[in-house]
Amino acid sequence: MKKITPVILSGGSGTRLWPLSRALNPKQFLNIFGENSLFAETVLRVANDSDFNAPIAICNEEHRFILAENLKKIGVEKQSIILEPSGRNTAPAIAVAAFDVIKNFGDNDLMLVMASDHIIQDKKEFLDVVKTSAKIADKYFITFGIVPNCAHIGYGYIKKDSKIADSMMSIVEKFVEKPDSKRAQEFLENGNYFWNAGIFLFKATKYLEELQKLKPEIYQNCKKSYENSTIDLDFIRLEKESFEKCENISIDYAVMEKLSRTKQIAVAELDVGWDDVGNFEAISNNSAKDKDGNSAFGDVVLYDVKNSYISSQNGLTAAIGVENLIVVNLKDVVLVVDKSRTQDVKKVYEILMQFAYKSFATVGKF
Repeated sequence: MKKITPVILSGGSGTRLWPLSRALNPKQFLNIFGENSLFAETVLRVANDSDFNAPIAICNEEHRFILAENLKKIGVEKQSIILEPSGRNTAPAIAVAAFDVIKNFGDNDLMLVMASDHIIQDKKEFLDVVKTSAKIADKYFITFGIVPNCAHIGYGYIKKDSKIADSMMSIVEKFVEKPDSKRAQEFLENGNYFWNAGIFLFKATKYLEELQKLKPEIYQNCKKSYENSTIDLDFIRLEKESFEKCENISIDYAVMEKLSRTKQIAVAELDVGWDDVGNFEAISNNSAKDKDGNSAFGDVVLYDVKNSYISSQNGLTAAIGVENLIVVNLKDVVLVVDKSRTQDVKKVYEILMQFAYKSFATVGKF
């Protein structure tokens, strides 16, 4: 089997995890569940395995030293660290990574695209499925569908079609937008729908070929930006003007949804304890709990509290007679939110940023 190059997308801002996640230190670089950051755990998932090359990481310029320090801490050598002048979503980011894969590895251009903020409990099963999928990656784009365990409305879905001969995988029939609760329940009961994890395996050359046909402006701008990039210490600094001309669009909208109509995408099913750490509810769900369903970290006293997540990094936090709350007590801010409203943390962050931009000195704080 050809070696696979991991491509780690690390440009997210994690605004739904404010105030833990900040502009200058977003969630993927936080040690939320242990001694390593989410980014580091993503890299370690495929490290020290002879079937994988050294990783290519893509991040914002502001986070370059944090990312490099994370790699140093876990003792993993990088292939490349590519710096985006500004965020343009996943389709352009993956394109410049594809150019880098081809430059460094030529025809050995299989790339595994992963976000840097996901949890995967069963790493062995994950690797087994990836390696099995690689056997048909010459013919298909591979997307990885998470076997759903509930009627989740926060994820997009993938519907499978017919099985591929001599394979455990199926052709993708279509990608589906985030559903309402009724449709999500129908998807769960149907059995042919999977959560879209945003994890992909394909040949770099094939991705660029399809991008050139479907989004030629993005292809040309990414090609020019990469070819005119400069080396700055350990980093590849993309040429700014061309990259910023790219449409801000995800790989799903730019390429995958269109290719699904031509039966060129296969879905590999994953049942590996996956979660997208997108909000505080996800952190709570993946944290250790007491007999009342509470997760408490730091100097915390609870009395008659149920199903809550309380983290105190700034003195004592006491809670009495509450349920289903998220409480985060930091030195400069306290967040209190009902678990059912954790998606709305992003809205508070956006309000704060409006005030921040009025005073340049405060921008980095948020």
